[in-house]
Amino acid sequence: MVNNRIDEAFLHDKKISVRLSTEEHARLMSEAAAHGCTLSQFVRNRIVGEKLISKIDSQIVRELRRQGGLLKHLSSTPNMLDSQKVSHLLDEIKRTILSISGENPQ
Repeated sequence: MVNNRIDEAFLHDKKISVRLSTEEHARLMSEAAAHGCTLSQFVRNRIVGEKLISKIDSQIVRELRRQGGLLKHLSSTPNMLDSQKVSHLLDEIKRTILSISGENPQ
């Protein structure tokens, strides 16, 4: 029975076979695990050129966003922080997040 809710563009119905050495396979498995995806997902994304963000990078981005939120909250407290320094730090956090996620910082 076919699930009609599955978009045909995302149906992976073709298969390719590739021979790898034990070391190559182990390295790909390790990289896929670091990105939090299956080997098939990892290889597919690498082949079609989609950007993958590792679990560690995702955690870093999440922490940077949290730090930025805390910094923004502190800046709203009178006499706590210099507003120019806060603005500079927030811009730096934003540039770092964009760099990690593969987007062009503006």
